[in-house]
Amino acid sequence: MGQYTGGNLPTPPPHQIKYSTITNSAYGIQAANLPAIVIQGNVITNTGLGIFLSNVASPSVIANTISTSQAVMAGIFLESSGE
Repeated sequence: MGQYTGGNLPTPPPHQIKYSTITNSAYGIQAANLPAIVIQGNVITNTGLGIFLSNVASPSVIANTISTSQAVMAGIFLESSGE
């Protein structure tokens, strides 16, 4: 194992949710209190809310497909998020 000798620690990559299929749930994807997240290429079907992010400083929501027969809320909802 390597030994830490001081200086700057490497920055870990952001949380990622990629290429998933999510069906028949209250929330397709929900995340809160993160410095960053990547949500990419997911298929979200028949959920009350497709993507809900709260207090995410740097979200990347890329090329997701959201469809539903429920008329509950928006496909993507950001609360206190973004740069």
